[in-house]
Amino acid sequence: KHLLPVFKRMTLSKITDELIRQYQRDRENEGSSPASINREIALISVAFNDAKKWKWIASNPCNDVDRLPEDNERIRYLSSEEVQKLYANLSDWLMPIVTIARHTGLRISNILELSWKDANLFKKVIIVGKTKNGEPLGLPMNQTAFNTLIKLEKVRHINSNLVFPGQDGKKQSRHKVSSAFKSACKRAGIKDFRFHDLRHDFGSNLV
Repeated sequence: KHLLPVFKRMTLSKITDELIRQYQRDRENEGSSPASINREIALISVAFNDAKKWKWIASNPCNDVDRLPEDNERIRYLSSEEVQKLYANLSDWLMPIVTIARHTGLRISNILELSWKDANLFKKVIIVGKTKNGEPLGLPMNQTAFNTLIKLEKVRHINSNLVFPGQDGKKQSRHKVSSAFKSACKRAGIKDFRFHDLRHDFGSNLV
């Protein structure tokens, strides 16, 4: 709706970081929220990453464009009643993903990229990236997260080392997971709740 009128007649090589910044400014002048603009830039970036993967371009111009600061005051977490309704409407493949999100606070990208070599079931620790000092960052598992991974470990995909692979063994798309989660929330009658809000839910439970 917003991207095509601006960019659809341009070749990839004509879309520069400065043009994208101008798009940001124009959208701000239209009164669009920083969050909406950032999502639109993220969509452009996904397209360029695909183009780079297919060797149509050498680099992604969005990498040089700073995202706009967003209003982080929005905090949404689930009530105990909403949790029950949500789980009653989750599909079997999505349920463990949501459980790990709720009980670790991991982002969706970390969850979908999680491999078994980074899930230490002996020490009950998940290794996620590195700290600023270059040291691995260890995230302790609570009992629910541990039990979920133990169950998954017994039925691992034969052609994948990922904890949550797709049917083909490859990494699942964020869009598929987010879309399925949104549909589950709709069936459960849960409004204004996104997959990312599971991090807030984790923080609330931790407190």
